Amino acid sequence: MLLLSIDDLWGGATKKQVLDNIDEQGYLAFNDHDLSIKTNMTNKNELVWRNDMAYIRLKLVTDGYLSYNRDNNWEITSKGDIYLQKLCRLSIGQTNFQKLTQKAINRANSLVQKLNIEQELKNVEAVVALDLEALQIEEEPFVEGEQRERYTNYYERDPKLRAKAISLHGTKCMACNFDFEKKYGERGKGFIEIHHLKPVSELGGNTKVDPETDLTVVCSNCHRMIHRKKNDVLSLEELRKFIQSEEVIRT
Repeated sequence: MLLLSIDDLWGGATKKQVLDNIDEQGYLAFNDHDLSIKTNMTNKNELVWRNDMAYIRLKLVTDGYLSYNRDNNWEITSKGDIYLQKLCRLSIGQTNFQKLTQKAINRANSLVQKLNIEQELKNVEAVVALDLEALQIEEEPFVEGEQRERYTNYYERDPKLRAKAISLHGTKCMACNFDFEKKYGERGKGFIEIHHLKPVSELGGNTKVDPETDLTVVCSNCHRMIHRKKNDVLSLEELRKFIQSEEVIRT
């Protein structure tokens, strides 16, 4: 449950944030003992279940699933990610996990579905090839009409952001409403391109990205039209207005 709550909070948060999230989301079914008061290691009065979670966290740190942080940030390690995925997959169809509410099990199942989407995306070759923002290409000819040398800067992406953006925005183009699955059937299922509302090349190194507000989903055609002119990148709203104006002209 700790790992699931930390995943809710983007893989890292303070003890208070993690435990408050468990409480607010209703992930655990508490009994009277859980809600009684106990003095913790720092001589502060604390609810029993919150105090117990601190000991569970220490066990997860020892096992390598959480990183040790003197600032009291609870962060999932890569090993912890794999362990969380395993636990979530075990929860599918189960209702007998001790103290876990159905809401917690549903959340675990939704994480599994997100991971499945992520895996599907990895299996689609075009997802790698058509991510236009990831590449900034500058060409310089040695001799006109002959071989050219290509220099490429690559801006690293987090595949979790892609999966999260799709879970939030779906797979229908936010500009023209094109649906790959509706058009191509099973071959198009789950396919869409992820568009940064602010180009990756302008982020300036490691920058936290919110997939709900910073990302959107667009089809391949709309993505190319947005970035067709390097010095005149269209906003999503500008592209929508352009599409609507063209539809009016055709009718």
